[in-house]
Amino acid sequence: MTMPAAFLSSNKQDYATPWGLVEALEKELDRRFTLDVCASEKSAKAPKYYTEEMDAFKQDWSADAAGGLAWCNPPYIDGWPGRFLQEASRFANPYAVRAPRLTTVFLLPANKTDQPWWHNLVIPFHAVWDVKGRVDFLDPETGEVPKVWKLHKNITVDAELIPETEGNPAYGRWVKQSNPQASKIVIVGSDFTPCLPRSFKWR
Repeated sequence: MTMPAAFLSSNKQDYATPWGLVEALEKELDRRFTLDVCASEKSAKAPKYYTEEMDAFKQDWSADAAGGLAWCNPPYIDGWPGRFLQEASRFANPYAVRAPRLTTVFLLPANKTDQPWWHNLVIPFHAVWDVKGRVDFLDPETGEVPKVWKLHKNITVDAELIPETEGNPAYGRWVKQSNPQASKIVIVGSDFTPCLPRSFKWR
């Protein structure tokens, strides 16, 4: 029996950020998110949002944010965080002609700090906050923490037995469990300069 890849890891790229984290950031920054630049109707964390079909890179983030904050929880694959970081930097640039300057808050995975975009676009320019505790991302369809399947050799109470199939390496006991991620907040804005990582407690 072969399990779909989306159930085996965090390959699914449209999980939603829990509202508790977003609300804690709004309280900490004393400002509201008015634009979500990478969202769907069900996952959006602001009144105004861009879907994949709208193409955030063809939009005026500053105008649509209307003086508030922009939120971005981008796909974590294929260099997408770097593309969104570059675009956010354009709208935050204090020397650019456009106004007002926009602050965009990113939620990024802690296990991506080896990527070129992290070293080239984050470390030299932006504030980084380490999120205390792992984040349980939500299924945008159900609003609940999704379940992923992971192979366990040890028997557990919630285990479900998958019959052994000859020649199939994916057999044994699989258990349902959430897939929380260690995360970092990156703030792209002219009022937020590079700093030593600080702890951000949200619950």
